[in-house]
Amino acid sequence: MATVRKTTPFTSRCLRKYYPGTPTDYEHFSNKTNNSLPTRGRILDLGAGAGIIPTLDWRGPSRTVFGVDPDPRVRVNKLLDRAAVGDGTRLPFADSVFDSAVSVNVMEHLPAPDSLLKEALRVLKPGARLFVKTPNRNHYIGWIARLTPTGFHKWYNRLRGREAEDTFETHYRYNRFQDVERIARSAGFEVESLDAFEGIPEYLLLAAPLFFPGLWYERWVNARPGRNRYRANLEIVLRKPSN
Repeated sequence: MATVRKTTPFTSRCLRKYYPGTPTDYEHFSNKTNNSLPTRGRILDLGAGAGIIPTLDWRGPSRTVFGVDPDPRVRVNKLLDRAAVGDGTRLPFADSVFDSAVSVNVMEHLPAPDSLLKEALRVLKPGARLFVKTPNRNHYIGWIARLTPTGFHKWYNRLRGREAEDTFETHYRYNRFQDVERIARSAGFEVESLDAFEGIPEYLLLAAPLFFPGLWYERWVNARPGRNRYRANLEIVLRKPSN
């Protein structure tokens, strides 16, 4: 089931007024990544899931997209050319076979993210890149997520239009700038770029009292480049060394 953005009539008007044409965090990451992925070759989607977010489509005329996820629904993911059920820390592929890899909202769920990074490094070709999107634990949503149980996440996401089966336990071990750099380098990657994106306050669209604090925070955190450490979504590009 695709996710549906739940709003009230009032917050819908606010979106049209304050965020005309603003992409969602998924759209922002997808546009950047699709423009940077190689035009041909094999792309690996780590944690591809059931394909409930149509904008996360990495296919192309000369690309073959492989997806891996422990969720058996990955087999029916229509955004993939080939799918495998499996753990990202034990990928069923030979060494150095992929031209690029993508991971969207996966790293926050891993108790040991370095294990996935080491496997990604193994299956990527020398010089290939891994594109990662993951929530920032220094954002207010990250703080709330870490202070509340998974049952609360499932309940609140259900109100927002996401089924409980698509909400998973979080650990936030790879979700600050300093964690990204330290763990990526220890796994053998070079950090090509590290930034963060803050757009529409997606989690606060259910009521006006929630929306306006989110609007204020978005304006504040985007006012200066140095505040990117507090934006909602980390956008990371890692590169496997060419040698």
